[in-house]
Amino acid sequence: MDPGSSASPLSPEGSLDELAARAHVTFSHLGQARLLADQSIADAAMGLADLTPDDVSVVMFGSWARGELTAGSDNDWAILTPADRSADADVEELAALCRERFNRENKAPGAQDIFGVPFDWPKLADEIGLNEDDNTNLTRRMLTLLESVAIVGTARDECWSAIIDRYLRWGVKDHHPPRFLLNDIIRYWRTICVDFEGKHKTSGGEDPKWVMRNAKLRTSRKVLFAGGLLPVLFCRLRELEEIPAFLTWQLAARPVDRIAWAFLQTDLIAEGARCLGAYDEWIAMLQDNDFRAAIAALRADTRDDSADFDRVRSVGERLHLGLTALLFDSPLAPESTRFLVL
Repeated sequence: MDPGSSASPLSPEGSLDELAARAHVTFSHLGQARLLADQSIADAAMGLADLTPDDVSVVMFGSWARGELTAGSDNDWAILTPADRSADADVEELAALCRERFNRENKAPGAQDIFGVPFDWPKLADEIGLNEDDNTNLTRRMLTLLESVAIVGTARDECWSAIIDRYLRWGVKDHHPPRFLLNDIIRYWRTICVDFEGKHKTSGGEDPKWVMRNAKLRTSRKVLFAGGLLPVLFCRLRELEEIPAFLTWQLAARPVDRIAWAFLQTDLIAEGARCLGAYDEWIAMLQDNDFRAAIAALRADTRDDSADFDRVRSVGERLHLGLTALLFDSPLAPESTRFLVL
């Protein structure tokens, strides 16, 4: 199924605006960030379309794909290729162009080579679990599924569909969350949290990005996790044959729209407005260069005296309370208790 082919009642697209209208609030900073993301994607596509081989994709992750782009956002990109194509000359030429375009002004992907490189996408769908599924493969798969957008090319959509098909091929039942997918989303969230502490230890407690990583765990990373978790739990409402289409439409939308849709479905309008209002405040903070500079100057042992980090704590707590209410004080509570707690 092509999730972009036509409108569908299964799609959460537009749910953030609907929640805002029903709650009589605005999410203006999320709206600004989404406009910037859409324009930046369109601009990037114009410069890459004629130079990209037909069977590969230039893909953006992170705030580009979530529609939360700000002037200070990193450019997390990769080139997805079919098997045994990532080292070909035409792909390497495209990668050089992407490095020139995106690896500027300290916005390049991290130094771990998870992104910022070409890689063969079939491994993401074929190697789930066991020893072959290392942190790099897990991260690439989950972010391709939950927060990616193709600038140009068809490989991303092929990969995305193959991942969904792999998770839903066996063991799926009527009115049950697909446990294979559910467990891997939870595994990825726990991996993010464990790796956060691992990076802190490796740096000897002097990681200059530790405070911002901590802030993102409370906010953007949690939205990523919830945006994957909620559609899977809502499979409680679907017959077996409906689940593939339902998840396709859901996961094709941006995470904040998936979360807003869940608040609308459970009729937690005021709670949803407070929760995503806190997230809108987080986006406003990221749009503020002075805030970014202040956070960058903090370290693990100085954050507790920072008014800026107090703001992060406040936003993170309000976001957390809203998501907790959605999971445990709504019709989702039986599924949340059964499948998430034990």
